[in-house]
Amino acid sequence: MRIQRNAQGLTLGLPRATGAAAGTIETTLQSSALLQDLHLNANQLGLVNAIRIAGQNVMCSNLGFDIQGFSSINVNPEGHRGLGIPLASQQTVAVDYALAAAGTIAGGVNVEPIDPSMISPVNTLGQALNYCAGFGVVNVGAGGDASMVVTMRRQVMLGLMGLTASANSIDVTVRSISINNVELNAGQSGQLGEVGLDVYSWRSDDTDGNTIGYQTRVNDQVTIQLHNYNAAAIDVYGGAFILPDIG
Repeated sequence: MRIQRNAQGLTLGLPRATGAAAGTIETTLQSSALLQDLHLNANQLGLVNAIRIAGQNVMCSNLGFDIQGFSSINVNPEGHRGLGIPLASQQTVAVDYALAAAGTIAGGVNVEPIDPSMISPVNTLGQALNYCAGFGVVNVGAGGDASMVVTMRRQVMLGLMGLTASANSIDVTVRSISINNVELNAGQSGQLGEVGLDVYSWRSDDTDGNTIGYQTRVNDQVTIQLHNYNAAAIDVYGGAFILPDIG
């Protein structure tokens, strides 16, 4: 698609931060625009704990979101991680992050031109403020099992999901993905139906296959059961983007 841009209409930068394990990066838009894909690149694993657009948090669960889900090297086609939020000049975008260790984070937000007459106050945008749901991080002990247990804070349709292992991802499997005890995976229970963690990699090009496509309500529980075949403990991070409301 061809886009005709004007001055200050390409990318909204997010200030680079280094030397800390946690913090906030914040920027101010200089020309009204439609916010699209959020990019965050870090040299450590970690979580994004809040994304605030003009002060409104667009995250939809009680846990942080895998920072790898925002990496610029992912092959996810445009749209899965697009914010789709119109923003007026001089309004802010802020990201709270927590890395596994002190490191560096940098990024930006792609923008598209928009007629200023189409911009409404951000706090009136309703469903448009539902962007992503964090699954947090869980430590899966050596040869053991662990579960991510997520509480949804808004009624949304879960979209593209991804999982990241801190090491030896080939040794981690997903034995169940359920919402309020409704199993989503199609195989047998337990070991006989386990799925390799890398199937849900953010770098997978099977974005349709990794789209959950399931409606959740406020306080619904998303549970992901994991098993570790390795002789060392492994951390697993995760999250899912939200499908746009077309109802």
